[in-house]
Amino acid sequence: MDMMQKVTEELAALKKALERDPHNAMVLTRLGNIYMDAGMHDRALSYYTSALDAEPGNVDVRTDMGTCLRQMGRPAEALKAFEESLSRDPNHWKSWFNIGVVSMYDLADYDRALTAFAKVHDLNPGGFDMDAVRAEIDRLKSEKPGKTAGSPS
Repeated sequence: MDMMQKVTEELAALKKALERDPHNAMVLTRLGNIYMDAGMHDRALSYYTSALDAEPGNVDVRTDMGTCLRQMGRPAEALKAFEESLSRDPNHWKSWFNIGVVSMYDLADYDRALTAFAKVHDLNPGGFDMDAVRAEIDRLKSEKPGKTAGSPS
C-alpha cells in the first residue's frame, strides 16, 4: 500500500470518527496535523481551532496552531498562540522555541529571540546549541538590522 492510499484511508477513518463524536479533540488534532503536513493550512487551522474549542488547555495543539499561522504568513497571530500556550504552561519548550523562530526570522526581534532560545536551552539542556543561534542572529543582523534593547519598536 502506498503512502497516499494510507493517508486517504486514515482521513476516511478520522472523518467517520468525527461523525460519531464531532468534538473529539484527538481526532480534530490529527486531522489538523495531516492537513498541516500537506500544506493545506486553512484546513489545518480550522481543525486546530475546533480541537481547541473542545480542549482549550491543550498547549501542544495551540503551539501547532501557532506554527500553522506562521506558515500562513501571520507571525503576530502565531506569536499570540505561543504566548497563550506559555500562559498555561510556562515551561513548554516548544512554544519558547517557536517564539524564538518567529522573533528571529519574521519579526527581526533578536533580543526576544535570544531570550526565548535561552529558555529552550534551560528547559532542554544539551539539546540546543546557543552558539549556533548567536551565529545565526549575527548573520541575520548583518543582512538587516532588527530590534535590540533600547531601539524603538
